[in-house]
Amino acid sequence: MKKLLLIFCVGCFPGYAAYAQSHQQTLSLSLGASFPMGSFASHEAGLDLKNFAQTGLSGNISWQYLFSDGWGVTATVTGIRNPIDRRSLDKAYTGNLPEGYTAIFGNTDPGALPPPPSEPTHAFMPHATFSDAHWLTGGLLAGIVRQWPLDAPGNYTFALKLMAGISAVQSPNYQAKGGADSVFYTLSQHSRLALAPAVLGGAAFGYRLSGRWTIRLGLDYFTTGKVRFHRAKTSLLKLAYETGPSGIAQGPAPVASSTYIRTVTARVSMVQLHAGLEIPL
Repeated sequence: MKKLLLIFCVGCFPGYAAYAQSHQQTLSLSLGASFPMGSFASHEAGLDLKNFAQTGLSGNISWQYLFSDGWGVTATVTGIRNPIDRRSLDKAYTGNLPEGYTAIFGNTDPGALPPPPSEPTHAFMPHATFSDAHWLTGGLLAGIVRQWPLDAPGNYTFALKLMAGISAVQSPNYQAKGGADSVFYTLSQHSRLALAPAVLGGAAFGYRLSGRWTIRLGLDYFTTGKVRFHRAKTSLLKLAYETGPSGIAQGPAPVASSTYIRTVTARVSMVQLHAGLEIPL
């Protein structure tokens, strides 16, 4: 009986080994850089602060299952952080604010903020300085993958993938200050979170090390559909230094303020360059 069981196990092992080789299930972790594209990276000033993103960091955790013919399925959880381009923002919003602001807030210098005028006028915000802020993007995507061996042992591989899923995008908490002499302005657009569909397409080269590990170098294009930030709030506050009885400035005090609430529509697009390690499961 023991002899028959041993023969059965020895006979089944090559078949299991062949199955394991042709049906590969792997898990990988990768880190890299994300480069904003299109309107997401533009430096066009406007009423809706939905751009001015610059190069950031990305991380991915991916699962993959390959069939014997090289086709397979894959799923990815991704996280991306893109800081805002403060220097470009400071330059864009120093001086005359875009017409969209003046149409909502009116002429802010001098005097209090009037109701929205019928005809836009120019508002003035000298020496605007934005604080640090960043875009946060997360995604859960799944799709298909096709992998080809580049040499006989299969140590070198090339793969293409196409995925779709859902993304969560958090807009930056924009804060800017500007002013001259004794009058100062504070401009802010508050952070909002929104969901949108997302698509990812990419390519990767793999090199299998002597052990179980595989090094992967990848290039992906990630883009969302229209991201709608509902009830986005933009506030403009005017401050002026008050002079006490002795003629000494007592500190800034609010003179006028105005808030505008609406829906902001944006699109997040970027190229990701990443490297990571993959291990079979």
